[in-house]
Amino acid sequence: MTNKNVIPKIDLSSLIINGVKSPQSFDTIKEIKKACREVGFFTVINHGISNTSIENILSNSKKFFSLPLEQKLIFSPQKWNKKSNTFYRGYFPSTVNGKEGLDIGDPQLTTSMKELTQKEKFEVNHDMSSIDSDWQLNINDYYDQVFNLGMILFKALISCISDNVELVDIAFQRPKTFSTL
Repeated sequence: MTNKNVIPKIDLSSLIINGVKSPQSFDTIKEIKKACREVGFFTVINHGISNTSIENILSNSKKFFSLPLEQKLIFSPQKWNKKSNTFYRGYFPSTVNGKEGLDIGDPQLTTSMKELTQKEKFEVNHDMSSIDSDWQLNINDYYDQVFNLGMILFKALISCISDNVELVDIAFQRPKTFSTL
């Protein structure tokens, strides 16, 4: 067996087009169940995230991560930027876990949502418009698409063991979820 065959590649087009409960999606659900049981991982193709959205977010990411460290730290949580109003959201340097990153929560969460923002870990994202004026539009678009894909994948996983895939809609209500991009 070669390494390229170890992690299955699953075509999600039937789930995207027909939905998880559709008879046309049955074979894809079986592939997902088999991959989870036998390997524990799988990759996906035809996932429904547009190439434009991927290209836009990649462009924004390249702009951000090419900035000098001092500029990136402006968008850090309080641990690295004492002036920050976040504890979890924002840039973290590579000294944290060997890679630098940018922790982004649901862009639908706004400061006007006092009931949520006053709870621990519900934080509004940093305003990144100074890096790129299209930043927020691109993040919103990409986050929406990835979130929707996640919902489809969760429903597919649940359908492997139960018919009650609506549990996903209850468990992951935006912006009342801790989903992180």
